[in-house]
Amino acid sequence: MSRGKAATVEVLVDTVRAGAVPTVFTTGFISRFACAVADPPHHFYMVGSMGMALPLGAGIALATGRPTLVVDGDGALAMNPAALVTAAQVRAPVVHVVLDDAAYDSTGGQPTGVAPGVLPALAEAAGYPDVRRIEVGDDLPAVLSAALKHAAGPDPAGPVMLHIDVVPDRPVPSRITRPLPEVAARFGAAVTAS
Repeated sequence: MSRGKAATVEVLVDTVRAGAVPTVFTTGFISRFACAVADPPHHFYMVGSMGMALPLGAGIALATGRPTLVVDGDGALAMNPAALVTAAQVRAPVVHVVLDDAAYDSTGGQPTGVAPGVLPALAEAAGYPDVRRIEVGDDLPAVLSAALKHAAGPDPAGPVMLHIDVVPDRPVPSRITRPLPEVAARFGAAVTAS
């Protein structure tokens, strides 16, 4: 049994809302679900640039010294698995949530071809010090909060991956209509102000 993608994104957004945690959402339906739940200034939506959510999130975390949440998809991560190595080598204080539905959901549902367990294994091999597979019965808000607290510590060991199997949800919210330069400027101001 898996969690629904939309409901999982909603839990993630609600968990970090009060702390205004800088959050990068990968391209496609994940960004659209997140924006439909809440659209605060500390959210950054990747629109295009598949596979680049983790490099962006790691850079933000290193530049600001703040733990950063990256909500990624299995298909997007499969486009740029080298980002796992970079995030681990620089010990980026990132909580990297990977929502795995085994498909390129926003481009038609084509299978990713990534076997179950491969992405967590790649993260471990890349040097992630903490990789967790989140099950349906796990308390996701508590796990996420603990991971962010650890990442905020005085000497973070590096990125944490929370791998979550999800199922696609329909209907999908409409595309993000806020102009992308405005999203970027708003995000930059929010992150530097806090």
